[in-house]
Amino acid sequence: MDYFFKYPTNQTDYDDIKAIEQMLSEKNVICSIYQKDLFDQYSHSNYREQIYIYKNKFSFLLDRNIFSDIISFAKKDDTSQITDTQKIAFALLAFIQSVDGLIYPMTAIYEYMDSNSYDEAMNELLLFQCIDNLPYQILIDIALGRIYSIPSNLIKPFNVNPIPNLKGEDNFRWKLHYGFTLKLASIQISTIYSKPYEKIEAFLKWMHKDYIFSAPAVIFGLIYFSEKRIKKMLKGIRSADKDKLIKGIRNAAWDMTIAWYWADLFTKNRKCGDLLFLCTEDKALKELVTLIISTNTLDSEIEEKVKSMFLHYLGKNEGTKINDLYKSLVSNLDDETRKVNQLKSHTDLYPSIDGLENELMNIASTEFSTK
Repeated sequence: MDYFFKYPTNQTDYDDIKAIEQMLSEKNVICSIYQKDLFDQYSHSNYREQIYIYKNKFSFLLDRNIFSDIISFAKKDDTSQITDTQKIAFALLAFIQSVDGLIYPMTAIYEYMDSNSYDEAMNELLLFQCIDNLPYQILIDIALGRIYSIPSNLIKPFNVNPIPNLKGEDNFRWKLHYGFTLKLASIQISTIYSKPYEKIEAFLKWMHKDYIFSAPAVIFGLIYFSEKRIKKMLKGIRSADKDKLIKGIRNAAWDMTIAWYWADLFTKNRKCGDLLFLCTEDKALKELVTLIISTNTLDSEIEEKVKSMFLHYLGKNEGTKINDLYKSLVSNLDDETRKVNQLKSHTDLYPSIDGLENELMNIASTEFSTK
């Protein structure tokens, strides 16, 4: 894409940019760990200042839902109306283009490929590249509801290099987070645990004894097991349909993987002045990425943030107990009795993950057959 910095040269341009800023801000689709008084992720002028004064760059990772809205609009016929979520998706594209941003679309592509064919995924990538190369004003006009389709003459063939044909199981990080979601689901539907404290305690102790620790999994589990659970974090959890249950597990694993991938890229990119944002309307994913990385640098400040997270979701008494447990477990990561410390590689956990899937199916079969 030929990126440029779109500076409002007249009142119409200025009004369009302000309208886009407001749309995105109201939906809060750009996740940032910075306080608004330090950097407002919806302020065009803030980006301009960072680019020209501090020489920073900006990148944006799109989640699957936003990516899907872009693709679905590109495929629709001329007569159908544009949806609100499609307008937001194109407002986001226009905003990213206006601040000279780069887009990471590949996590969305691989998530789609996980449940669809390779050819379909490649077609989506090609189509997205076409959309990403549209003139800025076209993106603005779509976002603001001025036009309801993309002029056919602007959809030009675009060549991209072939990408690997991979499913979730082929992705090391996804596979490990799939294990987390399987265990989380088993704890949730089992009758052994009834209280939020008991569930998160069992989850953390299992991580330490039989698995590994992952910040996205800890936070996801904490939110999911708490009384402040966000809706649709784990779909199909009570379904007697095995395929539906596993699909919900796989989707949750992708959420954790995307959060991990964003955090890893954010940390690496920030060192070279490239600030990375995750773009999503998923409430749980937003919460994950705002908690997973801290702007604090002192160990004491990070520990305080972790503690406040446990207190927020579990209350003062149980939150304090879980925080103490977590600190104790993390301080003993090198314990020789831990399973992971007896393995040559984390990939040696793969048979355990297969066992977790069988465990979940057995628990689900028992629980649902008695109802």
